[in-house]
Order: sequence, then C-alpha cells, then structure tokens
Amino acid sequence: MPVRNGPVGRHWPRPPARNKAGLASWPLRAAACVKLVAAAHARVDYINADASKKAAAGGRKTVRAQLESLRKLIKAAREEIQFAADAEWPHTALANAEVRMEFLLDPNARFKG
Repeated sequence: MPVRNGPVGRHWPRPPARNKAGLASWPLRAAACVKLVAAAHARVDYINADASKKAAAGGRKTVRAQLESLRKLIKAAREEIQFAADAEWPHTALANAEVRMEFLLDPNARFKG
C-alpha cells in the first residue's frame, strides 16, 4: 500500500537532486524554500516591530503621567502667585484692577483658588 501522507511514495515525486549551492534543482522546491525563508524573515520583522510598538506605548504612558504631575505642580505654583497678588493688591481698591487682571484675578472679588 502506498504512503499517502509522506514525502516519498507513489503519489509524491522523489526528492530532487541538490546542486553545489545546496538548493534543490527542481525549481518549484527552490521557489518554495525561498518563499519559506522570506516568510520567516517577515515574521521576525513583525515580532520586532510589535515589540517596539509595545515599548513605545509604555513610554507614552510614562510621559503622560509625567505631564500630569507637572500640570499639578504648575497649577499649585500659579495659585500661590495669585494668592500673593490678591494679598498685595486687594480687590477693594479700584486702582488695583489693572494689576489684578494681569494676574488673571477678578478685579471685583477676592481670589478663592
């Protein structure tokens, strides 16, 4: 009984002879090997690109967290400056309106934070 699932048998051609370069002399087998090697290289490139993409995504999360912490620091410093400006130039004096507007303060009300 012939082997139907194996590489050698009545339903399969014999393995081709190899040339000096080690490639099969049968062109279809050589082309299949080239395609297989190209597919293996493409897979490795995809895996490397995917790893780079994941690393960059993790870096973006870190940068985003740093940005948020810097925003909080800036807001706290801005409020400290505004409280100092509110104490120095109170809203009760009309002459202080222009200076208060420079510090983004309401000229007619005290700063609440």
